[in-house]
Amino acid sequence: MTNINTDDPIKFHDGSNHQFITSSGSVIRLRNTATGQVQDMHIAELSQQAAGLPRTFTEHIRRFETLPQKHKTAAMTMADHLEEIETGVNPARAGRREEYDVDRTTQNERVAAKVQELQKNGQKASRATLMRKLAAYREHGTSALADGRAHRSDPPMKNIHPDVFEALCTVIADQRNRSTGTKSRIIDETAKHLVKWRGADAPSMPSNATMYRYIDRLTIGKHTTGSASTRRSLANRPERVFNTRTELLPGNEVQVDSTTLDILVKSPGGAPVRPILTVLFDRATRLVLAFTLRLTAAKAVDHVALLAQALTPPQNRPDNSEFRSMVQRMNADVPLLTADERRDWERSRPFVHPRCIVMDNGKDFISEAFRAAAEMHSIDIRYSAPHTPTSKPLVERNFGSIDSLLIQYLNGYVGRSPEFRGYQVEKEELMDIYALHELLDDWFLKFWNHRPHAGLRDLLDPSIVLTPFQMFTAASRVTSNLETTLTRDDYIAMLPTKHRRVTDTGVVVNHRQFDSDELGTLRNTLSDNSRRKGKYEVKLDPYNPFKAWLPKPGGGWIECALRNGAANLYPHLEDRDFDLNDTDEDADEDRRNVAAVTAALSGAPLHTAIDTAPDDSSPRNSLDDGDDDDVAVYALD
Repeated sequence: MTNINTDDPIKFHDGSNHQFITSSGSVIRLRNTATGQVQDMHIAELSQQAAGLPRTFTEHIRRFETLPQKHKTAAMTMADHLEEIETGVNPARAGRREEYDVDRTTQNERVAAKVQELQKNGQKASRATLMRKLAAYREHGTSALADGRAHRSDPPMKNIHPDVFEALCTVIADQRNRSTGTKSRIIDETAKHLVKWRGADAPSMPSNATMYRYIDRLTIGKHTTGSASTRRSLANRPERVFNTRTELLPGNEVQVDSTTLDILVKSPGGAPVRPILTVLFDRATRLVLAFTLRLTAAKAVDHVALLAQALTPPQNRPDNSEFRSMVQRMNADVPLLTADERRDWERSRPFVHPRCIVMDNGKDFISEAFRAAAEMHSIDIRYSAPHTPTSKPLVERNFGSIDSLLIQYLNGYVGRSPEFRGYQVEKEELMDIYALHELLDDWFLKFWNHRPHAGLRDLLDPSIVLTPFQMFTAASRVTSNLETTLTRDDYIAMLPTKHRRVTDTGVVVNHRQFDSDELGTLRNTLSDNSRRKGKYEVKLDPYNPFKAWLPKPGGGWIECALRNGAANLYPHLEDRDFDLNDTDEDADEDRRNVAAVTAALSGAPLHTAIDTAPDDSSPRNSLDDGDDDDVAVYALD
């Protein structure tokens, strides 16, 4: 520590001089020598105001901790020798030696003896060096004895020629939108750039080994020789400080996106196909609120069904245990939960009401059907910037977690790129689309919701990692709003719709025949919907093809069972199936029907007429950006 002589004037940073008068505890009284003004000041403030105080070099201690072990050992060994000169006792040696007895020898004699000892042990030492080290040891301790060269840190690009540096930076920047090349291509293009720029005055290029070091230094975090898509994404980031935003309220931000899973499943025709997964992911709790699985690109009606799942707990949905049992029998190797096990897990499934959904600019997301469904349930929509998958990074990362934690262990896994694909994967025993859907549903319910997530940590003790369920439970204790869920009838109303006539044998949709005893009064009759030529609306659940629902005359829905259900499992894609009664008008109406039904549930009409084609100039109808839809991050949590 620094001592101040109270007899001398104390100079402040503002140029004034003060004289010490007296002190009381940690408070001292000073007099300004120019004005005579007296003031009381705490010793902590004096340490900040006083000028010309010697540096204490406290950073030596921390820097000493970071040195390699051999340098620290050498410094501590020298400290023991110097301590023997000072006190006559070497901490590393037992007993005292006569040549270092402080009562019988002078300091010069002890220093001379130590020089002779060190030289005898093969160490280079002189009296001047030892005296310099002794002075440093007395002032700063052991940390001052470390080899100064160990603290030196020369800039890695200290010797590069300015022209070479500028040319190299230019070439690296030009790699942004090009196909990925190697470092040797960068070196070659740098040399050509120098000749083109400087001609005969171009400086000579460093060696390839040196250029490799320069390239490694200048391309840190840019993926210049790595992934081209990642390189373009990073180049689009703004050059500013990034803010960290934490959502504490479940449902306050829900991210949605789609990706093609890295697995093959059996299609209706038997051919192996990679399914497309769409996930609704909560930022605050990392819960998967809902998901859909299809063999072709999802459409607006599929995303309306996605909202229906998120807003309706499993207990309020139509029972599908019979269908799950059949899926299990047809996919014996798929470990699905039993009906009792699933019922127990469903009781603990958190319900989160989405308040804001963040999505990209795909046509399926910006459709009127999806917007109307979200508006009806007071859900805000926020679109991400084009070519910016980082606007919804958590759902993107979740795809990678699903792949690494579940998909890679299943038959039909193809790897994240062609170079990771196995041999004849399509010949493995593949599961069907229904089995994968039920397996994912069980996995989210039992495993994901109760697995510790590295992004969920205790605010007071970050070493404690929480599960999505624990985070939801903690947040639910401090929220006052009680959000209600959709009922069974509401869920059915938001399902995809077909229009069919009711005959003596029920209704036929996509070659499937549904019937119920309650259809008696509707058979061979016409509905009031003249626009559909008297056909009745039929609600279908794409993940429960054993059931269909027709509106009950007095309100509610008539549940119709599938005849010969065991023989009608595979037709999953409505746009791949056909019916002789279907027309082009039917197909167009099916895409708009959910929007009309959803708006009708709220009693508010759509802002845009259903039959009116949207204006192509509207920003909501811009083309899909293409970069946001199939991105998965494969870093570990």
